[in-house]
Amino acid sequence: METNSVIKNREAELPIPSKWRSTIAKIVDALVDEDYVLRSVVPNSELRSSDVASQMRSYIENYGEKLIPLSEKCWDSSVYIWQGKDWLALVDLSTDKEEVSDLVMQLSISELEADFKFTVEMVYVP
Repeated sequence: METNSVIKNREAELPIPSKWRSTIAKIVDALVDEDYVLRSVVPNSELRSSDVASQMRSYIENYGEKLIPLSEKCWDSSVYIWQGKDWLALVDLSTDKEEVSDLVMQLSISELEADFKFTVEMVYVP
C-alpha cells in the first residue's frame, strides 16, 4: 500500500509515504557508495551525531553482505509512526543476496516549513 499522505498517528505503523521515498532512497544510495557521513545526500538530511557514521559502517561491514540500492519490495515492509514531535521510520535495506535483508535504517523525520528533515539515527539488525 503506497500513500502520499503523511499521517500523525501514534497508534499504528503505516507504510512510508511516497513523498519521502526519493529522499530515503538517496540516503541509502549514499550508504551504498560508502558515504557514511552523507556528503552527497540531498538537503535536509543529516546524521543524528558524528559517531553514527562509524557505527553504520561497522554494522554494514559486519553483516557480511554488500548493501545495494533499495528494492521496491523494501517499501512493502518499511514503516513509520508519529512520536508526538516527529516520526520514527524503519526502512528495510537490500543487499546483493537479499531483496529485503534484516538490516534496517532508522530515521527520525520532522516537519520543516515547506519540507521535511531526515535524520539518520542508525543502521542495525533489530
